[in-house]
Amino acid sequence: MLLNHRLFSVCVLHRKNEYAEEVIDEITVISRALNHDYAELIMMGLPSSSIGIVHKWKVWPMIEHADLSDKAGRGILHYSKSNANHEVINMPAGLSHAVVGDRLLFKRSVMFGNETIGEVSYELSNARYEELIRELYEQLVIVIPIALGLSILLSLWLQHIFVYPLQNLMAAIKGIGVKRDYSARISVAHEDRSEFATLGKSFNSLLSQVETTLSDIKTRKPMRKSWLIMMS
Repeated sequence: MLLNHRLFSVCVLHRKNEYAEEVIDEITVISRALNHDYAELIMMGLPSSSIGIVHKWKVWPMIEHADLSDKAGRGILHYSKSNANHEVINMPAGLSHAVVGDRLLFKRSVMFGNETIGEVSYELSNARYEELIRELYEQLVIVIPIALGLSILLSLWLQHIFVYPLQNLMAAIKGIGVKRDYSARISVAHEDRSEFATLGKSFNSLLSQVETTLSDIKTRKPMRKSWLIMMS
């Protein structure tokens, strides 16, 4: 349970960072695309420019509120997705983006040539992020049990393929060594082509050589004894 919680926390942090980067990139694209419109409205104050900017803000449903101000901080245009009054977006000093409660705040400079002539601030709802967290949790609830089940199956498969054959081979070798029965052989299936089968066959070949050598010694021992008697 603790492992699952830690895994979920790590995944949430990773997804949060990804989501923040995605939103920052999207806001940057929006600001660059509308910079000319912002600059035109700040410098010329045409009502048609205001209508055009609001219409374009509506294209991005992620924007809940937006404020455009000139270099002196005077409000030029305010937008609310719900058409309700809202307070001016107050970004913490020195930051270009921040999370305040359930809101994501962004601030970008409005440029005219190389000169900063104003600022645009955006307020985004955090609802999409919360939705992503719920989706991530639902996915983990499904994925973690499946991953644990697969790891158990993999462990059993590895035991069947490697651990049990090795244990059987070592037990057979130990039994032969204890009994000193060099006529015994390790049982190896003819169709088995595994590394353990190869090792077992090699060990059987070694046992055959030892058995042959011991048999020769036993055969030659009486002959040597007879030869010594004859010589004496």
